[in-house]
Amino acid sequence: MVAAGGARARCEGVGRQQRVAVGLAFALALACGCAPDFRVQQPGEGGAGGSGGSGGSGAGSTTVADGSVCSPSCGADQDCVKEHCISRGALQFTVTWSRPGDADLFVTTPGDDTIYWENMGPDLGTDGGRLEHPGDFGEGPENVVWDGDEEPEYGQYSVCFLAGFSGAPDGAFEPPITASDPLDFTVTVSEYGSVVERFEGSFQANTIIDDENYPDCTPIESAYVGWFLYLP
Repeated sequence: MVAAGGARARCEGVGRQQRVAVGLAFALALACGCAPDFRVQQPGEGGAGGSGGSGGSGAGSTTVADGSVCSPSCGADQDCVKEHCISRGALQFTVTWSRPGDADLFVTTPGDDTIYWENMGPDLGTDGGRLEHPGDFGEGPENVVWDGDEEPEYGQYSVCFLAGFSGAPDGAFEPPITASDPLDFTVTVSEYGSVVERFEGSFQANTIIDDENYPDCTPIESAYVGWFLYLP
């Protein structure tokens, strides 16, 4: 598995050792472009992850290192993130952000299907993945996950994060997203509950997917975060 940033940012994709050769060839073919105004942070560099923590079961509450408390307790196949329980799976993409407002995670699969709030799955139209968005009007999380009995398709997954977009007055960020009031975000990619890639950054303006491409996530969009290569 290999991840990289999109156009205009530093691209620092790093995968597991046994996958480096395949991932490097793939990255060179894509010519590594960049999402606006953010730096990609990779595992091992520090910082808060979006899906960390251990799930519990039964009554009581689940508390994780970042201070999130989920009550009732999360299940054994869940994580507690921003006081919400989210599911683990064979593959998952999880986003959180730094201040309350309406934001949305878009994940385009190798089969060119996009999982987002209007196509939540799981079904053939999402290649078996599904969207959970318990915290989409707060600080997240939103979580795209393939449950353990679903085998994700191998190939490139593209990730976009729409924030502060027009047409959502109830979810507008206040103050608006600007250079003086940026919106920080973290996207983590996990396999069976273990974080394997992390994207962190800060948007300084609203982000969109152009109407001509909507809802597909591509590197030309201001909402583009990066891509992840899922391999056997």
